[in-house]
Amino acid sequence: MVIAYLDASAIVKLVRRETGSDGLREFLRTCDLVASEVAVTEVLRAVIREASVVGQPTGELLERALSAMEALVLIVAQTTTFVRAGLLEGAHLRSLDVIHIATAVEVGGVDVFVTYDERQAAAARIAGFRTIAPGV
Repeated sequence: MVIAYLDASAIVKLVRRETGSDGLREFLRTCDLVASEVAVTEVLRAVIREASVVGQPTGELLERALSAMEALVLIVAQTTTFVRAGLLEGAHLRSLDVIHIATAVEVGGVDVFVTYDERQAAAARIAGFRTIAPGV
């Protein structure tokens, strides 16, 4: 089984119906899914932001988000994760991006890093991960 690390952009794509959502779902059917617990906050904030912009009921989107995250093994970040993240090369890297990368490193055995964020993908590749954005 392929171990796929999902960042928040990938999880959000499971919640919202958008370009790439179907391709992502199809790809993930054959994967074990892991993500950082940090993604929980990121995804919930993105859903709340989206609901306020489009005028969609927040409750429905939040339920879909929580349901999507139930399919993931959520990794609890330890102090070592944050230290590793803080020491990653690249002054241009965003804090949450490096936390995702450090978490994927600590999980070990991650076959693919799933993200729809180009900066995140570039940083993950520098860290040695194969990246993919299924469906786009």
